Amino acid sequence: MRTRAFVLTGVALLAFTLAHARINHLEPWSPGYDAGVPDRALSHALNVFIGNDAQGVDATEFAYTLTTPVRGNWELGGGVSYLSYDAQGASESGLAGLKLGAKRSLDKGFLPASWKGSLEAGLTLPTGDDDKGLGAGGFGVFGGGGLSFPIEAVRGYLQAGYTVYTKGSDTRFRNTLRFVAGAEYVLSDEWLLTGDLRLF
Repeated sequence: MRTRAFVLTGVALLAFTLAHARINHLEPWSPGYDAGVPDRALSHALNVFIGNDAQGVDATEFAYTLTTPVRGNWELGGGVSYLSYDAQGASESGLAGLKLGAKRSLDKGFLPASWKGSLEAGLTLPTGDDDKGLGAGGFGVFGGGGLSFPIEAVRGYLQAGYTVYTKGSDTRFRNTLRFVAGAEYVLSDEWLLTGDLRLF
């Protein structure tokens, strides 16, 4: 079985980001980490990713996510994205897989008083055209979690997750391990200064 590792060093390494509630695994390129569940009924975000992977594939993705809190410490949501890529002269564009996800914020009793944490799970539907390389051709199941903790004047955070696809092992949609380590500095109630390292 082949394995690949990707390190994102430009887009999410250092960014000013508007603080918003989210299910982190639905927005894998969005800087920072959110362990909480919002008070407001709906939260939404538009993310743009421009990158190049280890095999020379140029990709651009526009992704929209919508989430809402439900009973207790739960948040539910979904996301859809438009993907365009160029691989060795061949280019394709279209809708990628539709993602559905859930996040549970961990109760204070599980962690030290100043720490925050969450667990996440979700499903990717086979809405992307696998013949064009826009989807795996099967369902994807993801799970993971994260922790946030104080380090002097900033908050450090760690995230890890794993996605398993029922099809697509012979494409770029192979089972994927994701790890994020970073820190954020609160500038105001709405703005954060964030830097992190992402390994896929």
